[in-house]
Amino acid sequence: MIRTSATLFALGALVVAAGLGACAQRPSGGRASSTDDRAPREVMVDALDQIHGTAEQRAAGWEREHYAVQEVLDKCAERLNIEYTVNDWVPAEAGFPSNAVDLPELFEPARADFGIARGFLRQARLRLSSASRPTVADRAQSLRFNECHREAATMDSLHLPAGQGALGRDFLADQATITQELEPRLIGGYSTCMTHAGSPAGNPSDAYVQAQRKFLPLVHRSPVNPAVTPGWAEAVAFEKQIAAADGRCRTANADVVAVAGAATAKKFLDRRRTDVEAVAAGWAAMSAVRDEARKAVGK
Repeated sequence: MIRTSATLFALGALVVAAGLGACAQRPSGGRASSTDDRAPREVMVDALDQIHGTAEQRAAGWEREHYAVQEVLDKCAERLNIEYTVNDWVPAEAGFPSNAVDLPELFEPARADFGIARGFLRQARLRLSSASRPTVADRAQSLRFNECHREAATMDSLHLPAGQGALGRDFLADQATITQELEPRLIGGYSTCMTHAGSPAGNPSDAYVQAQRKFLPLVHRSPVNPAVTPGWAEAVAFEKQIAAADGRCRTANADVVAVAGAATAKKFLDRRRTDVEAVAAGWAAMSAVRDEARKAVGK
């Protein structure tokens, strides 16, 4: 197991004590090189951008997969003489945050929110749109349409460039010893940082659950439109506040991890240069591929 030096832990203590520095921005990109003299955070973020994609590239990947699936469903429905309307892309909510040492999560920009309020409002809209009971003919058509869903089920990796899954797992495994060694310190640092921010939370999941609990009674009181329920604005403000603190405290942890892992990341990029460049090129092309998928279904 890699033993981190006293220097690293001293730096970690300073970073967490400073605690709430502004969230660092992602660099614009560029190839990693073993001969460069960049700051550890720049090296780590560049490695993650090339291997796991930027936030924009990942979003383009999910949208590409959505429209590719829609094309399959549309063509299948036409073949079976089933009426079908292509669904527009709806970006997913931010989702449940992972633990304090998940590398891609650590180096993400701060979230404006956790997507909780938006998620509940979307659920309410879906309930309204599906309020009418399906007819016998609707149910029969739905059963026939299952064949189309089986065809589309084979396309669940189109949001990623070819080779990304294996490369991403290898990179995270390469960093695992370092992050595991730091894990107790990172979890404690996150908790301390959140307390200093005025939003006490033991870990990112705890922060999410605290925000979610503010909404639950409001949603139960007004399931059709919870936004008109008294207390909704206060719950939204709390979600934004705790999400902002979460972002700042993740940044503090990310700086510690970057110091520990940058040298290992550089070696990985050099050792797997061909694979990394192929995956990075796939991410770079993702927006254009998404646009082609949109066009194929007339969007």
